[in-house]
Amino acid sequence: MSKNKSLKVIIDTNLWVSFIISNKLNILDPFLYSEKIRILFSEELISEIQQTIRKPKLSKYFGPDTFNEMLVVFDPYIDFV
Repeated sequence: MSKNKSLKVIIDTNLWVSFIISNKLNILDPFLYSEKIRILFSEELISEIQQTIRKPKLSKYFGPDTFNEMLVVFDPYIDFV
């Protein structure tokens, strides 16, 4: 499936946080590698995720670069809107 025919997906902040904490980001691998989906990100979504992972009850699960490292890994599969 070409990039233009891929399903466009927005993953909610709560799901991103859950995926990262549980170390289950690999659940997305089959979809990403088959090019069946493209993950959509916006500046607002990035800001919301960053604010959420800085909350005291969640910050213990995240290193200072966790989110940026995730974005680098997912970069080939992400479209910014």
